[in-house]
Amino acid sequence: MRIPRGLPGWAAAAVLAVVAAGWASADEKGETTLRQAYQTLHAAKSFTATITASMSGDNQTINGTVAAMKPNFLQVELKPPAGVTFIADGKNYFVYQGESKQYFKMPLAVAPTEFQGMWEGEIDSFFGGEKNLPKGTITSLGSGKVGTVDCDRVKVEPTGNGATLTYWIGKADHLIHRTEMIRSANGQSMTQTNTLSNIKLNAPKKAADFAFDPPRGAKLFEQPDYEAKLVPVGNLAPRFLAPAPTGGDVALTDALKGKKAVLVNFWFYG
Repeated sequence: MRIPRGLPGWAAAAVLAVVAAGWASADEKGETTLRQAYQTLHAAKSFTATITASMSGDNQTINGTVAAMKPNFLQVELKPPAGVTFIADGKNYFVYQGESKQYFKMPLAVAPTEFQGMWEGEIDSFFGGEKNLPKGTITSLGSGKVGTVDCDRVKVEPTGNGATLTYWIGKADHLIHRTEMIRSANGQSMTQTNTLSNIKLNAPKKAADFAFDPPRGAKLFEQPDYEAKLVPVGNLAPRFLAPAPTGGDVALTDALKGKKAVLVNFWFYG
């Protein structure tokens, strides 16, 4: 799952890519429970829910709504302070950011298996079913409650550099009521929790319900043409002065003294 460029930091960090088929190892109860949850939501023609998202260290709780309809309609509205709306209208996928009043527009597949956003199987299993089962070691963690719903807890530890996922799956309805995603990087751990409530399957929906009408003053985000700004091969590099990691400044002219060439590597961290 990829996050559209330019989303707010909390949302970009929350988008955790762990969707692939297959298991490294699994206990029978955990795998059966999770697979049934993916099958149950995928079998529905439509579904709606209320979503609550929280991020460790952010001290924010984001509330919103979810609506989806086969084959390629989706609407996820997150209220302020997030102020982000995801809409698939059957032809295009839009992501609107209320803070910047900008929206992204991407072509939509006829039958997508997943959507870019800050969720995992609690939404993507509706479209992709078992194709979106996360890859990793699966373990049953026993029981738990989400509100008044009795759930089975299932943990998936990734085989690669992905997020550790814990699902709360209703014992009676076999639906995912909560997903906890934990990603560790550079010695730090971040946890995002998405909780779904008021889940309803097969409620009457129509394509018009998923129309995207840009708010007044909203502008379409245009991707900058970075290649047009590149220095052509053979041209002189522009002179620059930049801070050195060890203190002071470094200039290209100084780095070139006594050398035929200098390799400059621009990188981003954060």
